[in-house]
Amino acid sequence: TWKPAVMTGSGWLLAFLGVVCAYTGNSPRQKEQRVNISMYHVNPIRYHGVTNMDLADAAGDAFFDLRGIGIPSFCRNSTSHYGLCDNPEAEGSDRVVTRVIIETENKFSDYGMCNICVDGTALYSFPPLPCTVGEYVCVCEGWFPFIRTKCKDELIGREEITVLGEVFPGAPEFFYWQANFAQRLEGFWYSMSERGENKTWRLVEEQKRVNATCQNKALMSSIRGRNPSCFDACPQPKNMTSDCNILCSMDVLLGPSGGSEITGKGGLNGSELTLMWLDAFEACPHLPY
Repeated sequence: TWKPAVMTGSGWLLAFLGVVCAYTGNSPRQKEQRVNISMYHVNPIRYHGVTNMDLADAAGDAFFDLRGIGIPSFCRNSTSHYGLCDNPEAEGSDRVVTRVIIETENKFSDYGMCNICVDGTALYSFPPLPCTVGEYVCVCEGWFPFIRTKCKDELIGREEITVLGEVFPGAPEFFYWQANFAQRLEGFWYSMSERGENKTWRLVEEQKRVNATCQNKALMSSIRGRNPSCFDACPQPKNMTSDCNILCSMDVLLGPSGGSEITGKGGLNGSELTLMWLDAFEACPHLPY
């Protein structure tokens, strides 16, 4: 014979908790859905892993390298360097470019500026944040405007590079190049705070590592091949860091007005720029760990 169920006090409590969990969409045992993302990073070969480092998707790292073509000219001709001229990740023959797979909850926080400590003070920090020379440290926006302190969030930081897609009137041509690359590529940068490692994110695989000089040579060869007559007319045709060669490179990539106005005309579009960078990466042999 069927009899209606009678709930005890504990039974009513469990039912109530079940309703609450169903209402909020959360279960005490439910895990966040995770995804794998391919990211890239450039740094000196002596560093391993990605903790406290800035990474990027392919378009974001293409931005870093393509913008970097103009840095030698900028550093020679400007007195204010904005931290661009002494970055160990941007210069040096010992650098490598690594593609990694990151597992993440696919939720993101504010981007942190992660750099190698050079002089005992974290780059871009305010007030000055002491750091250990040679170690990576991440700096995030603080609770008050212009305050930048050590990152505390466990989530991966993320930023669209289009935030660099504006320029102030009268700025050096380098910042027009930077803004044009940012607007065309529309990539992402990521910061990997140590507080979230193996919690909200983890390094799944270091998939491929290549010599950054090899990739740069392949990239510059591709750029030069698109307009060899411009480079041949330079006083030092093979010196790719001379002002003349840099201008030829930017004309190929962004068009002749890329250093004086924000424009989508001339040069290559974002997909073409990213593919050029990826082709140069794949052209280089893998360096074992």
